Amino acid sequence: MKILFLLLFPFTILSAQDIVIDGFFDDWQDIPVLYGDPGGDPNCGVIDFTDLKITDDDSYLYLYFKVGGEFNLQENNSIRILLDTDMNSTTGLAYEGMGAEITFDFGSRSGRYYYNSTSRSIRHQDIGLVSGPTISSDVFEVILKKNTAPGGFPVPWASALRIALLENNSCGDRLPDNGFIEYSMTNALHFPFAEYSLKKQDSSHIRVMSYNIELDGLFDPAKKEYFRQVFRTADPDIIGLQEIYNNGAAQISSLLEEFLPSGPGEMWHVSGAGADTWYAGRYPVKQVFPIQGIAGTHGNTAFLLDLSAKTGGDLLFVSAHTPCCQNNAARQDEIDAIMAFIRKAKDPEEAPDIETGTPVILAGDFNLVGYAEQLETLVKGNIKNESGYGPDFNPDWDETDFEDAVPGATGEPSAFTWYDTGSSYSPGRLDVIIYSGSVLTLQNKFVMFSPSIPEDSLQFYGMSSASTASAADHCPLIADFKYSPLTGIKNQPDSPGEKSIRVDVYPNPFNAAANFSVNITESSNVRLFIYNSIGEEISMQDYRLQAGTNTIYFEAANLPSGLYFYVISAEFSGGRKINNSGKIILLK
Repeated sequence: MKILFLLLFPFTILSAQDIVIDGFFDDWQDIPVLYGDPGGDPNCGVIDFTDLKITDDDSYLYLYFKVGGEFNLQENNSIRILLDTDMNSTTGLAYEGMGAEITFDFGSRSGRYYYNSTSRSIRHQDIGLVSGPTISSDVFEVILKKNTAPGGFPVPWASALRIALLENNSCGDRLPDNGFIEYSMTNALHFPFAEYSLKKQDSSHIRVMSYNIELDGLFDPAKKEYFRQVFRTADPDIIGLQEIYNNGAAQISSLLEEFLPSGPGEMWHVSGAGADTWYAGRYPVKQVFPIQGIAGTHGNTAFLLDLSAKTGGDLLFVSAHTPCCQNNAARQDEIDAIMAFIRKAKDPEEAPDIETGTPVILAGDFNLVGYAEQLETLVKGNIKNESGYGPDFNPDWDETDFEDAVPGATGEPSAFTWYDTGSSYSPGRLDVIIYSGSVLTLQNKFVMFSPSIPEDSLQFYGMSSASTASAADHCPLIADFKYSPLTGIKNQPDSPGEKSIRVDVYPNPFNAAANFSVNITESSNVRLFIYNSIGEEISMQDYRLQAGTNTIYFEAANLPSGLYFYVISAEFSGGRKINNSGKIILLK
């Protein structure tokens, strides 16, 4: 039964520190600063080290450090780390009273391993190094695997560690300014499973997969079996595919039908628009929109999908592949174009016009290796080129940000989506799934990385540990969503005589009770629903409200602190129902 539990149900077994290398740092809040270097102290150079945090378990060393400015860690910097892993100053590279077994220069993505009075060049795969974020930042997190043996010589780990960080020039900043920092190891037990379920947990959920299949690799006979294993295990409903250049809808549909044969009433719907981005899925395509940038390119495509059989409405799906590497200007231009398209789609006076509350999902290889502002544009709607693409906007229907799913790699304390041991670049989070959290609730998420999926799970699904790495250099991202109208469907602006309901909640956050100020255009029967953060209904009350402004008093004395959602539904004359909904926060 243990195997079935691991395979079929979600589980939350994280490392002792719950640290995941994903480019976000909330999980570091409970880790104390091991050393605080004074800010503003470099004699030259651009790096200004401040806070250093370290934690570990029996499998990994986790590092967190601030650098005093916005940089990209994997190129164009002179940051060096030195690690004395055996606590012996007479072995390794002599530096400030310690002997470093490992040195690594992040900007050149290379280092050296010192052993037996000799040394050898190393790259990220030799020491299991993963860093985040891959976009520019002023703070970074890094992991190294303990059980590594560069050149066949195991790295010796003592009960403590000596470490130093420096800008590798004659007068750059150092942490510490003199000597080294010592950290005592915990070697806490590491459980290599993040929260995920390879199997969709509920038939009502919508499973989305984004997959860059690397230069038409999906159609390479030598890779076909690996892709078959991936697709059969994922069993997605909606797929965003990237880097399909030389094959078309018929070839994609035929291959998917071979991998995942359609049942009664099913078929694979496949569509594209002349770029390398495609949609394939179980839902028909109502419209296709190439998203063209100012430069005339359109490597990104939006698809309006008919999900009436599933949700009673549509879903707007964007499959994206923006320019790679140091081409920040073109990447930002295409991301601006995508978000300008979303803004127009939400506006009833612009084309294309989609129904209010239509779920929106952006998925693909956005090549997020440049400026941090590009991810901010996708999530927050902050357009860079406003003169060309129009103003900033709140992308979700409830006038909030979109949500970033941030799936973690299976069996790894990291959220990388690209993995190539043949490259000097370490694994990174280049691909994302971003969605409208007002109408979609994330139920399950993972990046399928077969080398770290448990062996019993691999056997159950007919996979091999080589499946994902042998298929492509990108891993498939998978997210399961529950559709619900409970989070913030915003009413359209009123026209004369239009029936409407407006709601203000105060205070919000609230302590024990909240007041709902409800303004309706005519006397109506009104129902107030309260849901918890996972969409479970916890309260429902009926009211008869008069035209104008009314107050509903909601008492939450028996509820725990947390995020809740409300839906206020008014039934007007003629049987028309209008909902207004949003988020409330209970703080006790």
